Amino acid sequence: PLIMATITDLIFLAINIDFPRLATVSGVIMLAFFFYAIYKYEALEIKVIFFETTRSRILFGFFVSALIPLIVISYLSFITSTRSLSESALNELKVDSFVHAEKIDLALNRIGNDVLFVSNLPPVQGSIRAIDSEDNIDVTEGSTYEQWIDRFSNILEGLLSSKMGVYTQFRYINEEGDELLRLDSDGERIWRVSEEKLQNKKDRYYFTEAI
Repeated sequence: PLIMATITDLIFLAINIDFPRLATVSGVIMLAFFFYAIYKYEALEIKVIFFETTRSRILFGFFVSALIPLIVISYLSFITSTRSLSESALNELKVDSFVHAEKIDLALNRIGNDVLFVSNLPPVQGSIRAIDSEDNIDVTEGSTYEQWIDRFSNILEGLLSSKMGVYTQFRYINEEGDELLRLDSDGERIWRVSEEKLQNKKDRYYFTEAI
């Protein structure tokens, strides 16, 4: 009756619970029955006892029949758990990748909008007109090249201040790669680089790709 009840319980457990729990329950039952056999039949001489009587052989057969399903169930449990964990990790990675891709796309769109906004500012066209003239004066507005650059610097300083932590530097470069204006930021303050420290960037990737 005990054996039949145990087998019946295992059948119901196999129907109602998942593989990991089933493997655990089967292991506990098997170990309990094995220790019971040791206690009942003084299995310190187990090699002799198991094969001397029919009852011992039955007990040994039951032990083996319980061990084989446990091994199979444990293996299936391992495969199922591994597959489930892999699928879960893959799904999380896909979600994270999608979220990061959206953030990157949004950031690039904002940068593109900022570049378009800056390129349409009056100091850009005014400085171009001034530097193309013989006396560096914009004939349309009557402002000098230096005045346009100063105005441009003030506007850009306000833009960088409103986006502190987003941009760390702004360069205004002519078609020959010479910096006409550069603003630097360390995330807390903004400063304009002096004219003598302006550099030529014609060999840098961001200039060659833009040109």
